[in-house]
Amino acid sequence: MGLGGSVLVAGWLLFVQRQWQFAWPAVLTLFLAFSSGLGRLQWLGWTEVGPDEGLGVTWAAVRLAYMLLLAIVVADRTRQAELQLRATRTRALDDALRAERQLEDKVRERTRELGHSNAQLAAEIEGRRLAEASLQRALASEREAMQQQRQFVSLVSHEFRTPLAVIDATAQSIALPGVEIQPRLAKIRRAVQRLTLLVVNCLADDRFHAEGASLKVARVDLRALVERLVLAFGPTDRARIHFSLPACETWTDGDAALLEIALHNLVQNAVHYSPAECDVRVSLALADGGMARVDVEDFGDGIPPDEQARIFERFFRGTSSRKASGTGLGLFLCSEIARAHGGRAVLLRSGPQGSVFRVEVPMSGARTA
Repeated sequence: MGLGGSVLVAGWLLFVQRQWQFAWPAVLTLFLAFSSGLGRLQWLGWTEVGPDEGLGVTWAAVRLAYMLLLAIVVADRTRQAELQLRATRTRALDDALRAERQLEDKVRERTRELGHSNAQLAAEIEGRRLAEASLQRALASEREAMQQQRQFVSLVSHEFRTPLAVIDATAQSIALPGVEIQPRLAKIRRAVQRLTLLVVNCLADDRFHAEGASLKVARVDLRALVERLVLAFGPTDRARIHFSLPACETWTDGDAALLEIALHNLVQNAVHYSPAECDVRVSLALADGGMARVDVEDFGDGIPPDEQARIFERFFRGTSSRKASGTGLGLFLCSEIARAHGGRAVLLRSGPQGSVFRVEVPMSGARTA
């Protein structure tokens, strides 16, 4: 029964449960059962399998074989356990490496996201900084414009009051007995001319800074325009102005009213700042490159060197200008008008012997873009 039970258990484990890891123990059990059964049969005398060496010797051999087989089975199981442990460690190491790689990938992805977020934040900060700088510039420009407006209003108010006071006082003195009328009339005329120049410059400045302003371009004879400049002055000042003009007509394409304002401002300044006994020279000439140039020379005290770079700025009045009337618009308008016609207005020289201003504009057909 022991032999049969061993065979049944071994067969059930190997062929039914498919537990092939019990192959060696099953073989060993079958061998021991077979050897035991064979020894009993021989002991009972039912069979003979060889010389009778005694049951003790047979059992010793069986036990030796059993010990050998058991050692082999233990060694095999130990090797399998070691292989399984090594495989388990390898899988654990692979899992750890895989988790580490995944963590590194997540860290790199997060780093890229943070870098992208930082770049967007830096761009937004830079955009806000530029917007703030632009706003600061706009505010500074607005403050400067308001300051210029207040300065302009103050200057114009003063400049208008002075001629009006002269006109009023002169008109009242005319009615007095024994008063010469002609000198009073000349004084009134100069005050009216001064008021007219102020109004003209203010209107021209407003026109230049009005939205959508443009030139009223037509063919203009500069020679005739320069000759007409003396009509705006009284007989005394008119006698001081000397012209040097070409014999032929000098045509340009431009706005006649604005060109006349520019040249009149130059001549008016020359007459105003030159001593009464000194003349003012106005010359018109044709230059290379199809340009016509008008030079206005006075014999005043000149412009200080540290102020010469700013004389064409809007509302700028130097130390010499503060000694006389003016709004600081004359030279500014002269420069702006010349520039609008494709030319320029410059100060050629200035010193104790006087100053020379020049206005250049293209002749007809010579205008550049």
